Amino acid sequence: MAFRLPTTKERVLVLGSTGSGKTQMGAWLLSHAPFHIIPYVIVDYKRDDLLASLDRAKQIGLNDVPDEPGLYHIKPNPVSDDDAVDAWLMRLWRKRNIGLYIDEALRIPTKKSGAFETILTQGRSLHIPTIALSQRPVDLTRYAFSEANHVVSFRLTDRRDRKTVSEYIPLEHDAPRLPEFHSRWYDVGGDRFYQLAPVPDRDIIIERIQARLEPRRRVI
Repeated sequence: MAFRLPTTKERVLVLGSTGSGKTQMGAWLLSHAPFHIIPYVIVDYKRDDLLASLDRAKQIGLNDVPDEPGLYHIKPNPVSDDDAVDAWLMRLWRKRNIGLYIDEALRIPTKKSGAFETILTQGRSLHIPTIALSQRPVDLTRYAFSEANHVVSFRLTDRRDRKTVSEYIPLEHDAPRLPEFHSRWYDVGGDRFYQLAPVPDRDIIIERIQARLEPRRRVI
């Protein structure tokens, strides 16, 4: 079975310690996402520099659920916006046909309406594909693992994180150490591992995403 990228209905979970290559892998996946067909929203808790470089993505707020295809950028406050994020996710779930890129999935609230977990469990049928990133697997909702179609694992320095991943990915606990910026990709449906070399550098990824977006119109 050959390596394949996620389909437009699938969910991807990308795991790794800070500096392991996780964010660059997530952005590379985003560069292949079908945001020319459906809206894709970047939920950016970390204010990541790479994501901030996507200046053709449209900035939106927690009252906005986009209708048109394209790439959108939302920046919740991880301290004060839990209720607003939960309500926004419920509106997105009702609307359907919207992709999600979540820069730090651990920050997504799960204790009120359960909107995020509902999206994970029903995302395939509702056409809500997700790319979710996290540096602390041990603290993630279990649905992020159980509902993932693909799990990508970079270096994890914490033993508890490695143990958590090993509960969902066969052989991960006993696998040899990866070279820098390499990852293990587990295709859940195909039950196959792939060891991936580093993805293209950030400038190439940014250029690819920007080229697929409409230039911003200059206001005169």
